[in-house]
Amino acid sequence: MDYLRPQTVAEALAAIAQAGGTATVIAGGTDIIGDIKFRGLKPTALININRLEGLRYITEDASGLRIGALTNIQELVGNPIIAKSYTALGDAAERFASLQVRNLATVAGSLGRASPGGDMAPPLMALGASVIAVSPSGEREIDLADFFLGPRRTVLQPGELMREIRIPAPGPRSGSAYARLSYRDVLDLCIVGVASGIKLDAGNRVTSARLALGSVAPRPVRAANVEAFLLGKELTDEVIREAGNVSSQDANPITDQRASAEYRKQMMPVLTRRSLARARDAAQG
Repeated sequence: MDYLRPQTVAEALAAIAQAGGTATVIAGGTDIIGDIKFRGLKPTALININRLEGLRYITEDASGLRIGALTNIQELVGNPIIAKSYTALGDAAERFASLQVRNLATVAGSLGRASPGGDMAPPLMALGASVIAVSPSGEREIDLADFFLGPRRTVLQPGELMREIRIPAPGPRSGSAYARLSYRDVLDLCIVGVASGIKLDAGNRVTSARLALGSVAPRPVRAANVEAFLLGKELTDEVIREAGNVSSQDANPITDQRASAEYRKQMMPVLTRRSLARARDAAQG
């Protein structure tokens, strides 16, 4: 197995092209190394991109938040920009695995892994995020809601590399939150995760709603029925309770080693209510 460590994006793209689709790209390597050791993964080449220039940053401008692909999860924790305006993302980062893993795992790597139970995807989807992918032919922007195809499958084409995650500016009277359930508060993959991103008018009526679900479908999904139910309604405790009931229509979870499908179904309304209530509180500020 070859091991390559390019220093620039151009070098990384050239290495990926030379490998002809048989290489595995790593940054933190927190998942891939486990696959090699315990799950029989045998890549012909490992391309370590964690030293690429200019891909580790968190910046905000009038258009919103930009996160470099090599930014690690720990850098999101306690970041004042994220804590103020992108709360759901901060919620997820704080409960992402262990401190040791957070210092290695990257935001883009978590998305590229395309795990149905990953903690980064639901809050980023609820915040309306997109991914910037780069290849020798140029760049393209991919709405995160369209990014995942299934477990470990994304729309990235051979030869493409994630360069940046973009989140649009939330605007006034906006709020977001992420609620997750696992056997341990951190370390374990979530059994169910629900992220909410909402905007309210002066009368506390919902003008925009994005909810995303994790661990209840083969890929992270938007809760379309809940979103439609919330639009135009005043976000009272009763509406939040009813929205939780509607959430069970938005996914068809499976039974696996972590939880049964029935238990997941029962917990979706609970976590939807928690997430929405906290997002409302943040929006009302």
